[in-house]
Amino acid sequence: MNWIEQIVTALLKWLSSLARQDKTSEDANTQDALRADLLHRIDAHEQRVRDTRGVRQERDPGSPGGTS
Repeated sequence: MNWIEQIVTALLKWLSSLARQDKTSEDANTQDALRADLLHRIDAHEQRVRDTRGVRQERDPGSPGGTS
């Protein structure tokens, strides 16, 4: 019976050590390639928004709904 107690104790120690590790700080490494890709996508989206602003037809200020 002593060997069962040793196995269970070792298993519980191993599980408690896993639970105590700080996984957040280990996974929080910066990824420069991912950051550069995201910044490029943001810039491309902002450029599309800037380019499409002048495409819409201006409304006539005299008509309330823009249609006559």
